[in-house]
Amino acid sequence: MGRPLNKHTFTALSTISPNPARANPAGTIGNATFIKQKDSTAFRVSVSAVQGNCLLVDKASASLLLGEMMLTAKPSGTAFRVKKITNKFLWDYSNVKYRWSMVGTVLTAVAM
Repeated sequence: MGRPLNKHTFTALSTISPNPARANPAGTIGNATFIKQKDSTAFRVSVSAVQGNCLLVDKASASLLLGEMMLTAKPSGTAFRVKKITNKFLWDYSNVKYRWSMVGTVLTAVAM
């Protein structure tokens, strides 16, 4: 899995703007609050006080099925959906590796 995310990162990931993490842990799609990292592609999240495990997918927010979530990163160019995330790196769905950080409430990424 690589190094797991720092617990302090969960709060930051839960406040991403303007494209927040969206999830469907129990049949309702909404902004996700991260609770626990299960794997580099799976998280325990909460949406409107309902918790569930979700996998990162490459879908639009409105198309998320039960147990799916999407996370958007904004490098210096176009925003992209995150395929996998560890403590220092993330990957997009083209398997490009990025070093990531939070700048305020924006998830930024620099290609490696």
